[in-house]
Amino acid sequence: MAAIAHWFYKKRGAATGLGATGGAVGGVIFPLSLQRLFPEYGWAWSCRILGFIYLFFCILAVLLTRSRLPPKKGGTVKPDFRIFNDGTGALALVTFGTWFLEWGLFIPLSYIPEYASANGLSNGFQILAILNASSFFGRWAPGWVADKIGRFNTMIITASSCLIVVLAFWLPAGRAITGGQVTQPMLITFAVLFGFFSGSNISLTPICVGQLCQTQEYGRYYATVYTIVAVGSLTGLPIAGAVLSATGGEFWGVIVFCGMCYVFAFAAFAAARVRKCGWSLTAKW
Repeated sequence: MAAIAHWFYKKRGAATGLGATGGAVGGVIFPLSLQRLFPEYGWAWSCRILGFIYLFFCILAVLLTRSRLPPKKGGTVKPDFRIFNDGTGALALVTFGTWFLEWGLFIPLSYIPEYASANGLSNGFQILAILNASSFFGRWAPGWVADKIGRFNTMIITASSCLIVVLAFWLPAGRAITGGQVTQPMLITFAVLFGFFSGSNISLTPICVGQLCQTQEYGRYYATVYTIVAVGSLTGLPIAGAVLSATGGEFWGVIVFCGMCYVFAFAAFAAARVRKCGWSLTAKW
């Protein structure tokens, strides 16, 4: 993903979004594959089969990826926390916002099958595949729009949309909130909408980071931000699991936690935008 930014500037959003659609294709194929693999080969060999597939494609990616700009002499692309001393705090806010995007994004991706099963629906893997199919368009389209109206502007719109979708569609679908049965149409509607808007969590964050630095510095900025954000990726699901246990297996706590993650992500990216270009609503940033 970082290598794409070396080759594009004006159309970086569309290019990065197009590159990110590969993950959405995998997100459609792998849940449906696991649905067949688990009963036939068991947990261990299903994971090994996926591991061999990952290994093949990762080797292919390593062999095909190229950098346009030469590395600095005597330098390496490694985290450099001094870059946060930029005088505006914008990069720190983007890192903070991306952390919460990672926390929020992977909760539905991980818990939708279990959520569906716990509420009497047997097609949890298919709903997850629908979510990822919608994410295919949600990764590319916001990137294309971002090149037109601004990268941070688009991220603010999509993060707020994720918040609305989680609290307006997923939360009311729960029995603990409505007192009724979870409906399949409501859950599928949530999967389609959340898949589309959350696709930007993957495709827009790299280009928002790139907006804050020169292209030749992008590797250092990207490495630094995601070294920190990786901790969020590791901790989000265990926290969600603890919340699920604390609410006695009811999913309303997990859903509210997911929604609040998007509240903080929206606030962080909005604050970063204000720090860089002020309060103008028409500024392309």
